[in-house]
Amino acid sequence: MKIYFRCFLLFTILCSTPAFSNINVINLKNISYLSLIQEDLDFVLKHQEAFNHWSETWTYDISREESLERLKKIQEASAKKAQNIDEWLLTGTISHYRYNLNDDEQFPIAESAFQKAIALDTSNYISYWFLGNHYAHSSKPKESMLNFFKAEKLNPNIR
Repeated sequence: MKIYFRCFLLFTILCSTPAFSNINVINLKNISYLSLIQEDLDFVLKHQEAFNHWSETWTYDISREESLERLKKIQEASAKKAQNIDEWLLTGTISHYRYNLNDDEQFPIAESAFQKAIALDTSNYISYWFLGNHYAHSSKPKESMLNFFKAEKLNPNIR
């Protein structure tokens, strides 16, 4: 009974509040190829409210096409060079942002990147949170809850 209540509570919270993974949580000092992507990453950081969720209409003062192009450049560099947790979280987040902009082929790429971050350190709650967020915003509530619960188990202070 307790697990059902927790599932209901988590689902209610996810549906009523934004549960975005925040690219600002990623430690950019750990990105070994930062100099290659800095300009495009600065653009993404400045305009992340346009990418961190799916929206049917584009109401931002930046071009959707330019946004996709900048995200693609970061992802290409990141996918080739990612080796540590922060680099895989960045790769996954950028793929997730592209997915939010209707690039459906990015779903499994983001999922894989977050899973690679988890594989590097299964005790890192942040990786589970990012994967849970990806699932939550991709209409996969069961998978999202499992990852959010895992993150909460690893760090009870994230509530």
